Amino acid sequence: MSNVKVITLENGLTVVMDHLESVESATVGLWSKVGSYIETDKNNGMCHFLEHMVFKGTKRRDTFQISEEIEAKGGYLNAWTSKEKTAWYAKVLKNDVALAVDIVFDLIRNSTFPTDELEKEKGVIVEEIKMYLDDPSDLAYNLYDKICYNGSSIAMPIIGNEATVNSFTSQDFFNHLNTYYSPKDMVCVISGNFNEQQFLDALNLHNSGWVNNIVLPKREVPAFKSAKDIIIKKEIEQTTLIYGLEGYGYLDEDYYKASVTNAILGGGMSSRFFVEIREKRGLAYSVNSSLHSYINCGSFAVSVGCNKDKALEVIKLIKEEIAVTRVELQDKEIEKSKNQLKSSVLMSLENTRNRAERFAGNILNLGKIKESQDIINSIDAVSREDIQAVLDRFLNSKESIAVVSNANIEI
Repeated sequence: MSNVKVITLENGLTVVMDHLESVESATVGLWSKVGSYIETDKNNGMCHFLEHMVFKGTKRRDTFQISEEIEAKGGYLNAWTSKEKTAWYAKVLKNDVALAVDIVFDLIRNSTFPTDELEKEKGVIVEEIKMYLDDPSDLAYNLYDKICYNGSSIAMPIIGNEATVNSFTSQDFFNHLNTYYSPKDMVCVISGNFNEQQFLDALNLHNSGWVNNIVLPKREVPAFKSAKDIIIKKEIEQTTLIYGLEGYGYLDEDYYKASVTNAILGGGMSSRFFVEIREKRGLAYSVNSSLHSYINCGSFAVSVGCNKDKALEVIKLIKEEIAVTRVELQDKEIEKSKNQLKSSVLMSLENTRNRAERFAGNILNLGKIKESQDIINSIDAVSREDIQAVLDRFLNSKESIAVVSNANIEI
């Protein structure tokens, strides 16, 4: 990645330039280290709503012009909010990079949060909330975070709830933007084919006078809690359960050891959970595990869709398989899982948006770019003993279980 340049503007904005001659387009955007973790129960959903509202009009463009200008060039705009970050980005052909920069920065610097658009968007987000409430998987993961991080802002849903969403005013958005979104806590990334000087000229134009020296509050370190809960949803046929154990945050020195372990247990159709629960016993259709990780905390979560009468058996099998893996771990599955992770790292480099997302995450999480080879070296360095140590931690961990089913079941 020797073609990646990192600079810092006078206002503290970090800029990553990733030049690729082999493509005809570029992804450019702004990523902020502000997400729903910054919220309270009174303004839960504000970050996600703000992500929407910046598209509803600026001092220079109304909501239709924002989308029309970029789409007239064949490009597109998008955005997302997580518990730890917010992002706005555009993908355009190489000759339209200056326009993309102009629009993305216009959204953040010049939004007007018009009241009429706000009232309409409340209805949109309420419908989005209802959509998630209709999805057993989304329900289960929201319940999972709620119980295992209870009392922490991480426990709250990113989207908020109908009461908070309907309470927001235009002034709330101005206040939130000015209180938390500072260039020194953001990163601008461009990945693809672009003229560097033209990009920098556009960037400097839109950063002139943009200074905000606010200091983000210190992040709490949520404790993983042992808990069980169930949501009864009568109109569904399948039970969704998430079995979780205390895991690893992104910054944990053992994160890559846990990543290899996760791949062995639930990282694909040849993983241990998939083979044991689905292929051998036919107890479930969907079986997977993941490192449900944040910057300073995390869990190991196993997600399964099964018949409610089989839920206890599935949970028992998950626990047994972790113990069996500790004893019967094979060299070939260690190698296979490492190859899965390494190929994922390298394949992601073939897409400019993926590259931009990775570089942005590197800067916001680590303060620097982590080279692909460094990631591969970290994966290759994981030993059998490292994996067994992770499994030991899982076997001795507190457990949290979240279930969405059509009837009450014992868990």
